[in-house]
Amino acid sequence: MARLSPDPTLDLPAARAAVEDELGGPDAEFDARLDDALPVLHDLFLQLYGERADGREALAAVVASAAASWRDRPDDLRALDRRRLAEPDWFLSEKMLGGSIVVAATIGDLSESLIKRDLGVKDMSTWLPGHGGFLDRLDSLFPSAVIAYAIFLLVA
Repeated sequence: MARLSPDPTLDLPAARAAVEDELGGPDAEFDARLDDALPVLHDLFLQLYGERADGREALAAVVASAAASWRDRPDDLRALDRRRLAEPDWFLSEKMLGGSIVVAATIGDLSESLIKRDLGVKDMSTWLPGHGGFLDRLDSLFPSAVIAYAIFLLVA
């Protein structure tokens, strides 16, 4: 058993050995991801395990589990991973914005309907009778605007 060292590069050989044991040899694509992710993962394990004697083994076990998941990952998802690595801002695309707004709008509409049901009313106001009231026209707009603004802040 070995403790984690303060320097992640000193624990990298143990992690690589666990990967090679799990995958039956080196995997350049997984190794590149491991090089990127290990410093963050190592810091988390240092916080979690600190001076425990089995820290390095626990880290290696988690990395081996990730390698097994990578090995079993379907080819189409691996291709998607490669595209996302090539385009790191993929989540800022118009499809992600549109999908987020659709989800927020649906949640807003369902939430307002739930409130009306709990109150036992059909229309929230008399401004637009037969349409569920004025709030029913805006219930999707409010949460959608918040999500759109949050994404705008992320992008700007």
